[in-house]
Amino acid sequence: MGRRLRVLLADDEVDSRQTARFLLEQDGRFDIVGEASDGEECVRAAYDLQPDAVVVDLHMPALDGMAAIPLLRRGVPGASIVVLSVTKDAAVRREATRLGADTYVAKADIDGLPDAVVGCFGE
Repeated sequence: MGRRLRVLLADDEVDSRQTARFLLEQDGRFDIVGEASDGEECVRAAYDLQPDAVVVDLHMPALDGMAAIPLLRRGVPGASIVVLSVTKDAAVRREATRLGADTYVAKADIDGLPDAVVGCFGE
């Protein structure tokens, strides 16, 4: 991959956002272009920033991640959407995918986040 991927992080849990930021920045393939603490802020930031990828939690105030996914898909059609959630339920994963998420990473498996984001781009 020649250029660094521009990533927006959206999670209401500060610790989760900081961990995701740390992992992606340490990896070297990403630039974190913004952060959001709720779904509405995520959608607004994504529309403004037009990132390559949005990492979004499912359980956020104002607008949850499931509701944000189709809005992100419409407003930032070229972006990959990566769900990062505590939920490991297969039905929830299928629903997120049906709504437009490209991949799903459980927070328990957060170390795999960098490769999951890059994997959305066929790398």
